[in-house]
Amino acid sequence: DKSDKNFTFAKPILLEQQDMTKEDRMELYKKLIPFKNSGGAVLCAVLAGSLSEGIDYANNLLSAVIVVGLPLDFPDLETKALIEYYDKKFNAGWKYGYIYPAMNKVVQAAGRGIRSESDRGVIVLLDERYKWQNFSKCLPKDFAQIVTEKPEIYIKRFFEKISRD
Repeated sequence: DKSDKNFTFAKPILLEQQDMTKEDRMELYKKLIPFKNSGGAVLCAVLAGSLSEGIDYANNLLSAVIVVGLPLDFPDLETKALIEYYDKKFNAGWKYGYIYPAMNKVVQAAGRGIRSESDRGVIVLLDERYKWQNFSKCLPKDFAQIVTEKPEIYIKRFFEKISRD
């Protein structure tokens, strides 16, 4: 169904479900492939899940990756133990035990859209906290960062430019 009571979607939505098996996820991935040449689709996946880390989207299959929020869970006992360990060892517990693992998930997901030198894609990080130094310094140095309230303007320009190239 392409609509719900609040939205009408211009593209088909492919949604990763929490209870999906590995086979279900591969089937969802296979459903995405034909959309590349027929107007595209929107794939919604979970950070640190199979579709955001474990699959290679080759041949520019993804033209945009949008990461909504930061994957920062409330620290559980294991995370607290990691923070304490890294604090004792390096005096940087929150960095190594909490922030870096979260940002690794973000970078892994963001990189799904660019798998080779010839791939072109947009990465949108939707959370104001990505501007904070403790998060922004974890992003690759070659990320061309643009902080804006209107990302659609820059995304449109990007796709216009690559369609001319």
